[in-house]
Amino acid sequence: MAAPNALMAACLAGALGIASPAQGQTGARRPAPRRLGEPRVTLSISGGAQAPADRVADQITFERNVETETIDVKYPNTPGVLVDVGVSVRVWKQLGIGVDVAHVAGDGTADVTASVPHPFFFTQPRTVTGTQGGIAREETGIHVQLQYLIQPSPRIRVVVGGGPSRIQLTQDVVTDVNVNEAYPYDTAEFRDAAIKQATASVNGFNAGVDVTWKLTRNVGFGGFVRYTRANADLDVRTGHTLTMKAGGAQGAAGVRFAF
Repeated sequence: MAAPNALMAACLAGALGIASPAQGQTGARRPAPRRLGEPRVTLSISGGAQAPADRVADQITFERNVETETIDVKYPNTPGVLVDVGVSVRVWKQLGIGVDVAHVAGDGTADVTASVPHPFFFTQPRTVTGTQGGIAREETGIHVQLQYLIQPSPRIRVVVGGGPSRIQLTQDVVTDVNVNEAYPYDTAEFRDAAIKQATASVNGFNAGVDVTWKLTRNVGFGGFVRYTRANADLDVRTGHTLTMKAGGAQGAAGVRFAF
């Protein structure tokens, strides 16, 4: 009985010795796949619109013909075309930092009413009214955000953020009116308005949300809604400034690239 038992023990030991190297070879041939982490950098390119700014009225007074001329202007509040390029970096867990550069451009028509003094007689001003088209407005904003990432599903990425903004506003402003008149100058007609570009760079704030639908790990389609605001003082004439609000509600959509 001793010989069969010894034979069985030798066979079992040999089987275990064969199985162990085989498992090691199998493990070497099929390594566990490496799981890729979530991209940390996102580049966005979007196009959209900015809602109309508040309608602004201005009144200018200056001396003409030894009297005071008064010009009332109502500036247009038309929407602007928005182009936005941004980059965001996830720095720690769900927190990130983003910077967007946005350009908004549009134009519209201003309503102008002027009281123009008579060249010969005092206290006999001529009232003229008209419209001036092509009143252009441009904004270039740099928006910095502290961002928080939310991922309700593997394909949906939501980023909520807010922070400071720097906006340069360039606005056409009315400085004077040109009239058609003839002797004896008792009446006058509006011809056009004299305009100039006024520019101001101001600080403001922004807040918004960006939603991305991931088509692949590195490419997606998304859109954002953002609100930004700043107050700008524009030089119209010597000693006269016009206060306008820059920014507003913005909406845009475009592509997202993640790295």
